[in-house]
Amino acid sequence: MFPRKRVVAACLVLAFLGLSGLYAYAASITPRDLRIADIGGEDIGLPVRVTGHVHRVWTTEGGSVGLVLMDYEDLATIRVVARARAVADPASVVPGAVVAVVGEVFGTGGFVQLFADEGGAITVVAPASTNLVTLEFVARNAVRLEGHRVLVRGVLADARTVIDSRHALLEADGASLWAYNTDGWKAGRANVTGRLLETSRGRCELFSAPEPEPFPVTMPELAACPGTLVGMPVRVANVTVSPGELLGSTLTLRAAGDGAEFRLPAFIRQWDWQSAARPLAVGDVLVVEGVVDYQVTEARWRLLADAPPRT
Repeated sequence: MFPRKRVVAACLVLAFLGLSGLYAYAASITPRDLRIADIGGEDIGLPVRVTGHVHRVWTTEGGSVGLVLMDYEDLATIRVVARARAVADPASVVPGAVVAVVGEVFGTGGFVQLFADEGGAITVVAPASTNLVTLEFVARNAVRLEGHRVLVRGVLADARTVIDSRHALLEADGASLWAYNTDGWKAGRANVTGRLLETSRGRCELFSAPEPEPFPVTMPELAACPGTLVGMPVRVANVTVSPGELLGSTLTLRAAGDGAEFRLPAFIRQWDWQSAARPLAVGDVLVVEGVVDYQVTEARWRLLADAPPRT
């Protein structure tokens, strides 16, 4: 009987060791839920699951996807490298969206990063359109949020339309063309000389300047932007000049916090606040969706938006 007991005991030990091994293996392949700030060098080679706001996103030359995730609570960030198949909904993985990422921790250049390889390893928890933050939060952390898409609620303190006076619309014979003059324009009828050029935005414009022997052309000929006229000195006669091109509107939002008043400008491209379906008034509570942007020309932070605010 004694040898049999030893055999049974040995079997129990082997079974225990096997279960321990399976447990250790399962633990090694089961992602742990961690905050971004808690991921460190001791986690290299292990799978983890993190949740954060998409701060930046890009595609590499090899077709992989790069992300920078941010935790709003402590502004900790981590870089994620992912196979294209790992992104469950690529159209929704944009700055401002909250995503969950399952990936393996690896180290490079003294920093820890995540590598997501499995299909669907990156999923959207909340779309960018729900990323509502306080104006105070953006004002205090703008330098860290640059390039980040956010929704901000604030009280309208000021509104103004931004017009580029160096541009004017020239019209005649049913055709029109934008023209540029560094000294600005006067409204009315005029003869205009200059050179037809294509701008960096891909738009044909007449750059107005004195020309000694300009070639006479009609407005329909200029508006067609033919290659034969590009760069040539030309003159178009008796056109209607409408000065000013709408660039957009600047809204100043304010919000109180910590006994101080925080203000943040928001620039909405190609929108005139005075033409809103519901007229805006100082004191209105607005929600603006835009990208946190540093305006170098005025040395200030702002929101850069493409759509009008919501009330």
